[in-house]
This record gives sequence, structure tokens and C-alpha cells, in this order.
Amino acid sequence: MSQIILIEPNDNLREILSLNLQTYLGCSVIIRDSAEDAIELMLLLPEIDLIISRNIISNENSAEILIKYISENDYGCNLIILGEFRHHLDSHFVNIKNHLDWEETIATTARLLSIDENLLKNKIEPEFIPIPIDYFLPIKHSACDVFIRIKKSVDQFQYVKRIHSGDNFSKAMILKYIDQGLRHFYISKEDHIHFTNHVSDQLINKLEQEHVGSDDHLKLLADAHHITLNEVKLLGFNSATVQLTDAIISDIEKILDTTPEISKLLKKIVNTKTNYLYQHSHMTSLLAGEIVKHMNVDNSHHVRVVAFASLFKDIFLVDHPELAKISSFSELEDQDLPDEDWELVFNHAHDASILINKYKDAPEGIDEVLKTHHGSQNGKGYSMAHVERLGTLEQIFIVCCEFVREILIFKEKGGMPKPVIKTIYEKFQGEEVIQIIKALEKVLLNLQTTKKA
Repeated sequence: MSQIILIEPNDNLREILSLNLQTYLGCSVIIRDSAEDAIELMLLLPEIDLIISRNIISNENSAEILIKYISENDYGCNLIILGEFRHHLDSHFVNIKNHLDWEETIATTARLLSIDENLLKNKIEPEFIPIPIDYFLPIKHSACDVFIRIKKSVDQFQYVKRIHSGDNFSKAMILKYIDQGLRHFYISKEDHIHFTNHVSDQLINKLEQEHVGSDDHLKLLADAHHITLNEVKLLGFNSATVQLTDAIISDIEKILDTTPEISKLLKKIVNTKTNYLYQHSHMTSLLAGEIVKHMNVDNSHHVRVVAFASLFKDIFLVDHPELAKISSFSELEDQDLPDEDWELVFNHAHDASILINKYKDAPEGIDEVLKTHHGSQNGKGYSMAHVERLGTLEQIFIVCCEFVREILIFKEKGGMPKPVIKTIYEKFQGEEVIQIIKALEKVLLNLQTTKKA
């Protein structure tokens, strides 16, 4: 049995790679956190056949460290480097530029280990797949059997059934598992679509039952937002993810139509114990929708566009929510990110605009709003210098994104109160965008007036 060291910081990708390497190729997989940890193991185990490692992990140049050790010590194993690596490589080292392309990683592993390619062509899908445990928090019963995974040996796992199909379970039970450190449940691969549909149905039913704008309603919306982004990124737009998307958009439109005290709702969203991506999405959609109505910019259609854009603008950062707070090239550079994470952030607006085109019922114009939501006309990077060259709706959306970001970061970091609207004026130039900021001021003033009344 071939022995592989796997060094991958992303929990979900590590799970997928480990599961496939064991299931498809029959390899023994040893997880390590860094190149230095791997080298310590290699000193003890000279029989390692292959190392699969991310190019850079935190501040460690993992690939360079491993290449140097393998070369200088004539260590007879291959190395697969995940993520962009610009140095020349000899035949023992392979670079897979897209670190998320796990199928290419599995196929390359098979080739390097001389495993029959027919095994891959005729392979059976893994029996179990991981499901984030927080998917179970907003639901009360499961449509399929649910398992936990117990490690029996270095390369063997046992799957123990914890929830039977149709069983009811409490939120307290799920929280207990979380407190014990459990991050994933497991379900049969063939049940994945059925399970996603089931979660979608339960979330939508609960959303319909809760009072719009209540604390429980907002928490449910946050759960739906998180699950929708994860599942669309993983599965694309299918019946379940489209259903969830439509439910979220309908809720936002309903709130804009029926909630007189938007200011109170905005304050609630800021103070709910929900994640940054949801808070930024919901607040941006509400403010942009109010400005659209205030400026009479093709009202109902454009309200729907900004609702869609708010939901999907950061879908490719769902595994890295902290990176969604970046709003300038200098901030991106200051993060000192690994190459693949840097490119993920740099391209996320462009990639979101490509993804949304796969949703056949997406409103017209949504791709442009997504692509330009950081000011860059091609969706790559950040540029507030020439926002006035963009369409009115695109400018409205950018202004609201920046305003909400400033509010949430201030709420997170604290400090001396400052006039956020002044910061927004300082970021932009151009007559139309200034008029939009003035419209935002009027909307905020109207919201305060409505609240006092």
C-alpha cells in the first residue's frame, strides 16, 4: 500500500482528497500541518511514496522547503504542489495550479504511483461524503441516514450511524456534537441531492412561518444564506439551490415592500450573532433597494438585481469570510496571502459574474453588477478611481457595499465614532456617484425620521 503525506490547510479540501486517495486508490494517507512536520515524519519513515502539499501555508514556503529536503537528501519520493508555483521543476515534482481541482490531483497521484488508469475510469464514488455539521442546526429531522466517522487505524475508518432517516433530533444534540469538536457528519454519496432538497424544503417552510424581520427570521436567513452559497459553489444551480435562492430573494423583496422601519431592521442585522458575509449581503441589499426606490431607477427589476448581487457577490470567498472585508489592492497586498488565495480574492468578482450566468432565471444585468462591485470593469482587483464610468445601478451597488463594509468593520473593531458617510465621500469622484451618496444620506435620514415618528 502506497503511503502519502497530505499537507492541506483547507478542511473541506483535505477531507475530499483524503477520502478519495483512500477510496479510489487504496493509499494510506498521513495528514500533516506543515512541511516541517512532514520532514520530521520522513526522518522516521523512509517509505513515503508521495507528498501532496499546498505551495504556501501561512508564512511557510512549504513547496520550496520540501523540494530542498527531497533534493539534498536524495529522498526517493514524488511531490505534488497544489497552487501556482513559478519555479522550474524536474520530473519528480508536479505542479497543479488550481489547488481546488481535486480530480486532477487524484489522477496525477495515480500516474505517479503507477496505478492502473482503468481503476479511475471505472471507480465507484466514495460511499460517504462529509456534510458541515452546521447544516443540521436549522432543521429538525433528516431525509437520510447520518453517520459520524471514527478512525480505526492510519488508513481505516468506521462509519457509525447517529441519525436514522426520518428521525427527529434537537438543536441541543447538534450543539453538543459541535462542543465535542465534531465538524462534519457523513451521508451516503447517493443521498447528497436528496439531502440538499430536504434541507432546502425545511428552511423555506421555517422562513415562511417566522415573522419577517424577527430575530429568529434573521438567523434563519443567515443559515439559508450560508447553505445556499456552499451548495451552489459545490453543486451549481439545481432544484434545491434554485429553490433556496428564490426564497432568500423573495424574503428580501418582501422586507423592502412591507417593513416601514428599515433602520430598526438594519440595527438588528448588525447585532445578530450571524456571520459577516450574511450581514454584509442583507444590509447591502436593503440599502441599495431603498436607494433604487428613492432615485426611481427602474424600481422593481433593479431591486431584484441588487438582491441577487448581494447574495452572490462573495460566493467564492465563502470558505474565507475574512477575505471578503478586503476592498482595495493595498489591503490585498498587506494580507501577504499565498498565491492561490491572492488570486481567489483578486478574481472573485469576475468569477461570480461567470457563475451567475449559469442560473437561467437570473435577472438581466446581474452579471455586470457582480463583476464591477469592487469598481474594476473586468471584475479583477479593485479600482474606485473611475466608478463614474459604470452604469447607475453598478455605482449604487458599489457605494452600498463600501458603506456597509465600513459600518461592520467599525462594529467589529470599535474605536472612536466617525462619520462613515464622510469616509464614503472621500473614496469616490464623479458627479453621478456623488449624487448617489447624497441619495444614501437622504435614505438614512428618512430611515431615522421614520424611526423617530
